[in-house]
Amino acid sequence: MEEETLIDRVQTEMQSDDEDREKQSAILLSVYEQADKKTKEAINEVFICLCGWSLDTLLNRKGS
Repeated sequence: MEEETLIDRVQTEMQSDDEDREKQSAILLSVYEQADKKTKEAINEVFICLCGWSLDTLLNRKGS
């Protein structure tokens, strides 16, 4: 049996989270908007690792 990766665990936790998704999204957006450039770059790199897209790209696609 293959060992579960960190990304597998994160995705499983994200799918099983019972928190209000709108509230979580608002918190994430607020943190991102208030972040300095280095922090935004780090957040974007994490998003790329988890889903293949940066948070910045996802936010820009939502507005299109």
